[in-house]
Amino acid sequence: MYIQLLTSGRLVKAEVKSQKKTSALGWVKLIVCGIALSLTAEIHAATTGFNQTGAGPYDYNTAGNWVSGTINGTWDTSLTLVGPSQTVTFAANTTLSTALGFSYSGNYPLTLDSSSATAETITLGGDITLNTGGGTSANVTIGDPTDILNVSLANANRNFNVAANRTLTLVNVISSTGTSGGITLGNTSAAGSVILSGANTFTGPTVVKAGNTLTVRGTGTIGGGSSATTLTVGGVVSGSSSSTATFNYFSSGASTVGQLLIGAGGSGSPPGLVNITNGTLTANQLIMCNSKDSTGVLNLSGATLNVSGSGAYMTVGVRGSTVASSLATVNMTNGFLRVRLKNHEC
Repeated sequence: MYIQLLTSGRLVKAEVKSQKKTSALGWVKLIVCGIALSLTAEIHAATTGFNQTGAGPYDYNTAGNWVSGTINGTWDTSLTLVGPSQTVTFAANTTLSTALGFSYSGNYPLTLDSSSATAETITLGGDITLNTGGGTSANVTIGDPTDILNVSLANANRNFNVAANRTLTLVNVISSTGTSGGITLGNTSAAGSVILSGANTFTGPTVVKAGNTLTVRGTGTIGGGSSATTLTVGGVVSGSSSSTATFNYFSSGASTVGQLLIGAGGSGSPPGLVNITNGTLTANQLIMCNSKDSTGVLNLSGATLNVSGSGAYMTVGVRGSTVASSLATVNMTNGFLRVRLKNHEC
C-alpha cells in the first residue's frame, strides 16, 4: 500500500512497510519511512445509547456496549448499523428502568431476544418508539420462536409509537401484572404497523389510533380474556382525523375482549377498519359507528365473531336508528356473525 504525505515541503510517496494496529476506538498507527502517523476514525459513531454497529449478538446488560457505560435503552440517530442485521440478547429476566427507543440509521433490522433457549422476560420501564432513519428493512423484532423473550407491561399502559413504513413485531407473550396493563398504538402522524404473534395475557385496553395498524397473526391473541379488556379501533380515541385505524386478526387462535369498538366516536372521529380472517374473536359488546358521522367497517372471512355473554349487545349506528351502508359495512365470506342477547340468540 502506498500513501502520500507532505513533509519538509516535499511530497513523499512511500510504501507502508511496518505495523498496522486497529483498536476498538478505531485508530490506526502507521510507520512510514520512520515517521509514526496516527489516523483516527470513528467506527462506533453513537454519541449516546447503544454503541455497537455490527451483527452481534451483544448482551444488552453489558455496560461496555453503551456509550459511557450508560444503559439507556436508546439506539440513537447517531448510530449507523452496518448489517446485515443486529441481535441483542438478554441472559436473565430484566426490569428496564427506561423506555426503548430505536432511531438508528442504516437499512438493517434489529432483534432483541433471549441469549439461549431459556425463556427470559423484560419488564418495560416506559414506551416503545420505532423511528429508524434507514429504509423499510430497518424494523425491530422483540422475541424469537426458540430464544423466547417475553414482555411485561408491568401495571401500566404502554404506547407503541411506530413511524410510517416501519414494523414492530412482538413474537412472544405480552403480559401485565395488573388490570391496567395495556397497549396503545399512539403515533399520530404517518403511523406504522405493530404485529403480535404471542398468546398474550395482558388484561388492560388495546387502542389503535388513527393511521396505525395492529395485526395479530399465527396463534397470537389479544389480551387475557378479561371482561374489562377493550379493543378500540379508531373512533373514540382522541383527536380528529380522516386516517383509518386498522386491526387485522389473522390468527388461528381465539381471543376474548369486553368491548370491541370500531369507529365508535363522534363527529370527525377517526374511522376504524377490522379484518377478521380465521380464528375466533368474542366480544361482550360490539359497537360500530354510534354517531351518524363516525365510520366503521367490519370484514369477516373464514372467521367467527361472537357477541355473547351476560348483557351482551351489538350497536351499529345511532342506537335505535338506521345508518347508510356507507357509514357501516359488514362483509362476510364463509363466516358467520353470532349475536347473543342474554339467553336469546338471533
